[in-house]
Amino acid sequence: MCIRDRCRAGRDSLLVISGYDSNLIREKRFIPKVERLDLAAKKFYELRDVNYPRVKGAATYIAEKEFVYLFAGFNENYINKYIDKIERYNFKLNDWATLKFNILDDVAYSPSMNAVALRAQGQEILVLGGSRDGEPVSDAWVFDYQKMILFRRETAKALRDDILTLPVQSEDRKNAFLFSGNTVNHVYRLNLGQTDSTFVLSEIKGELSPVSYTHLTLPTIYSV
Repeated sequence: MCIRDRCRAGRDSLLVISGYDSNLIREKRFIPKVERLDLAAKKFYELRDVNYPRVKGAATYIAEKEFVYLFAGFNENYINKYIDKIERYNFKLNDWATLKFNILDDVAYSPSMNAVALRAQGQEILVLGGSRDGEPVSDAWVFDYQKMILFRRETAKALRDDILTLPVQSEDRKNAFLFSGNTVNHVYRLNLGQTDSTFVLSEIKGELSPVSYTHLTLPTIYSV
């Protein structure tokens, strides 16, 4: 998965996080390696490895904190296959921390792969959609990165069993657009609302020309 970083010495860069190498033995196929590609210098720099290697995870960048948050994803060697740990990368310390968090409402956390993550209003990150065991899911999880709490929100099945590709978010973070990763041509608008923990997901209606969305599966790519 990949994060675009716009605040490192005024340069754009891409963070390439974890991945998979089928040429290795099963126990070592999931790669914890993290690299930063400086787009101006056209050079890769190695960073600290993640604690829980994965593929098809979800990540987002909080610019003013210089933190990257990493959610969910798949690793066949992990006890439940789907990663239920939340990791945070600190640019200043070049370090990944596995976060301790509480789950509200006594609901079991069911992470997926192919989910998307994006910053919502205030101090919250929305982790939306994905798939489990080959089936799309319409779950939405909200993570408050100040209070370290995670809670679930319903999407009213608005996703129509889609797996989403990368979100495109407005500068004020009040709206985002998401695109179907399946063979269907669905486009969704995500209104993140004026207050914390509120959002509305709706499909954009209208005639759409057939489009073939091309995206990597290993690793997942994310841009902010």
